[in-house]
Amino acid sequence: MKIVTYPNPDINNQIIIDKIKDRADRSDYKIFKYLGSEYPKFLKHCEFIVGNTSSGIIEAPSLKTISINLGDRQRGRMKSNSVINSPIEKQVIKI
Repeated sequence: MKIVTYPNPDINNQIIIDKIKDRADRSDYKIFKYLGSEYPKFLKHCEFIVGNTSSGIIEAPSLKTISINLGDRQRGRMKSNSVINSPIEKQVIKI
């Protein structure tokens, strides 16, 4: 099961939202617009998190969840050994 959350209201977030909506009918996806205070409960039970969010380098390591950090948005921030950095190139990433 893949837990997918909508992005924050950043520039170009509609592109990501459209990609999420393209997968809405998949039985292996559970999509949430917002998890709020429930987020840590979900994150604690995940094998890993994928994204370019500070949650992947702050909350995920504290819950022993591996984080695959896409792109350089979090560049310069201290990262745990459980954070894997990846370029954000279509040829490298397949979901």
